[in-house]
Amino acid sequence: SGSDNTSGLIAGITDTLQAHERFLLQLKDEEEQKKSSCHEKAVGILDQLRELKSRLEGNHFEVTPLRLDPDAATQLKLLTLVHTPATMTADHHDKLSAQLERCFSGICRRILYACLMTCPWFAASQSEETARAKHNLLFVVFMANDEHFLSLATPHEKELNEVINEDWLCAVEARHFGYHLRSGNVRFAEAFCSPESAVVINTSEYQQLKKELLHEELISKQLLEKCRGQAFGGVFKKKKDGRLVMKEDTTLQKICDSFRLLNYARQAVTDGQLTITVAVESSSDTHQVISLLGQLQEVRRQQWMMLIINQAMNFLPVGSCLKRHTTGPSVAVEKGSG
Repeated sequence: SGSDNTSGLIAGITDTLQAHERFLLQLKDEEEQKKSSCHEKAVGILDQLRELKSRLEGNHFEVTPLRLDPDAATQLKLLTLVHTPATMTADHHDKLSAQLERCFSGICRRILYACLMTCPWFAASQSEETARAKHNLLFVVFMANDEHFLSLATPHEKELNEVINEDWLCAVEARHFGYHLRSGNVRFAEAFCSPESAVVINTSEYQQLKKELLHEELISKQLLEKCRGQAFGGVFKKKKDGRLVMKEDTTLQKICDSFRLLNYARQAVTDGQLTITVAVESSSDTHQVISLLGQLQEVRRQQWMMLIINQAMNFLPVGSCLKRHTTGPSVAVEKGSG
């Protein structure tokens, strides 16, 4: 009968689910496998099996992904890309905060924290304020509605309602934020350590979270590896013969992002903490060199590659590293090169 057939299917998926859970436990013990994408893919399969089982049992819960009102989001984006944290006025801060509250009203319980993030090295390469802010990111930590926690949805389905990830906005639920912060997520660590001048919304609950998280827990091997990995992966690709070559779509912004990430890695190794800056001092060597690089259109790709590799291997401050590679005879501007 149909009932017996369904019972057989449920028993089958239950056996499969339990077997996969045992496999996942074994996979966690394999250190090299954990470093690869195998563990991440296995977790995704586990979530899919759980969803399939809940559908067969008739208790599947559909979760609608978190979405902002398009008109309100457009206005919020415009406010986000006007000023960098270093130049944000009190009036603009209030407008950004109020629009942010309007956007998230009704779709979450409350906003716990929000900050405006930017790459100070890219900002230093631009002469106009609007150009400096065009790659800003508004980072938001929110508390989900009660029904989100009480639902029967799988962890994977719940995560759909925990994250908004756009090129100008990253909004995450508090539980998701805490978990990935401890796992070495670079963007989350950067938001966590943002200076007061970059903060848009702050609450007592978030302050309590900061007090409870030890700084030593934030600066981890995972954070260091992700800083270096993202710094290289954003601008390089590996050829079949093992050589690293610059990606064709590499831009000044991506190179500046690599500088920022490698500086975080250097700080983690030498200082044991992250110090997030919102601007590069105009009188510094770093500012002068990056301003010059922002004006050069035909610098050889190999020079960029050697600059970033040396920075990664030696963990030198960006200013001294840039100055050494752009003021000496090793720099060449070659017409027709990328």
